[in-house]
Amino acid sequence: MDPRIHILEANPPLRRFAAILRKECEHSLQRIKLLLKFKDVDIVLADDPRKVVKPLVIGGWTQNSHLVFVWLNSSHRYFANRIRTEIGRTLAHELHHVARWQLTGKYGRNLFEALVTEGLADHFVLQVFDGKPEPWDIVLSHGALKRFIIRARREFANRSYDHRAWFYGSQGRRIPKWTGYSLGFYVVARYLEQHPRETPARLVGASANKFFSAVK
Repeated sequence: MDPRIHILEANPPLRRFAAILRKECEHSLQRIKLLLKFKDVDIVLADDPRKVVKPLVIGGWTQNSHLVFVWLNSSHRYFANRIRTEIGRTLAHELHHVARWQLTGKYGRNLFEALVTEGLADHFVLQVFDGKPEPWDIVLSHGALKRFIIRARREFANRSYDHRAWFYGSQGRRIPKWTGYSLGFYVVARYLEQHPRETPARLVGASANKFFSAVK
């Protein structure tokens, strides 16, 4: 079954954009489905600016292997102009999570698996839509990447790792915001350099262990 798109239109500002949102979702899905296989997915679009990462106007979250939320900031002055560019990238990222989850049965049970999952998803965005990496993928300098890879390696197999600290930052642990996203993007980038015939779409179901060579 094709993904079902649900736009929560009770909020009047979002109601104005419902038609274009649906159109852009369907157009983006056509491109994504050429590269990924997934089934039985509900995609829920809701207006909630608090959950959208600045400076973007659209954000996403994959709750499980069959449910994706797309958060919108419809009150943003440039929302209408940026729907087309941001909705596709958001769906590509989240649906890569869905496809991987459906194939492997998990998002990631330890820190390294989570890094690989996020890194693959954002490289898939570039595979489908080109453009530049997301802001969270390049937040660390080369030196910082090296330091935090060494630090993260101690927790790679930890199933009780602090996801919020690694991906959203922790002052107490001195982990900058979005560190996990940048580390994951770096690990997958190195792997793709080492294996130029591979793509994020083809690697959607690959074991995280496959990527250990990229951090040695």
